[in-house]
Amino acid sequence: MSDNWLENLKPGDEVCADRSRIVKIAKVTKLHVITEGGSKWGKRGGYLVGSTGWDRSWIRELTPELREQINVDLARESIERIKWKEQPCELILAVATLITRGRK
Repeated sequence: MSDNWLENLKPGDEVCADRSRIVKIAKVTKLHVITEGGSKWGKRGGYLVGSTGWDRSWIRELTPELREQINVDLARESIERIKWKEQPCELILAVATLITRGRK
């Protein structure tokens, strides 16, 4: 996989970090890409500076397909965390209607 996309990054661009987060580029230097929050990633390979081993963090190009997958995963996680027994009946019925409409 080519790292050419790393060379073309500029502040304001978005990338995928740690397989599942969308982050914005804050600054780009000759050797590094710095994301909002201050994480520093190497332009050569996209790895988080200071990370090592098999569980290294890295950034990758945020394609439309990857963006959609991340958004779907985040939506699923949000839905899974809902405490349904604490929700009003109207909300539960509205959600049920949306879900059954989507299955047809």
